[in-house]
Amino acid sequence: MKKHTEILEEVEKTINSFEAVPKLRDNPYLFTRIKSTIETDQNFAKRKLAFSLKPLIIGLILIVNILTGIFFINADKTFHSSDDTAIQYLKYDYQITQTYNEFTTSN
Repeated sequence: MKKHTEILEEVEKTINSFEAVPKLRDNPYLFTRIKSTIETDQNFAKRKLAFSLKPLIIGLILIVNILTGIFFINADKTFHSSDDTAIQYLKYDYQITQTYNEFTTSN
């Protein structure tokens, strides 16, 4: 029982010591300062991200343009064929055995 009363006395002393602590004055501009700091940091992060992404995007666009140009230059060389060759390919694809002249003369 003696221990129980000693514990209660210690608890009361602790609670009373918290009540004896003087209250601190608050700073009315603290919230405004914190808010402006957060906004400044967010704006800086956005600008930093945009600044670092611009060269990357420009580089990707240039690479795509160069690759497209190379593709079209090579495609232009390989797909140039005479009209006769194109007609032969079409005849083969559609399995046409009759020519235009034969078709018009047979009617």
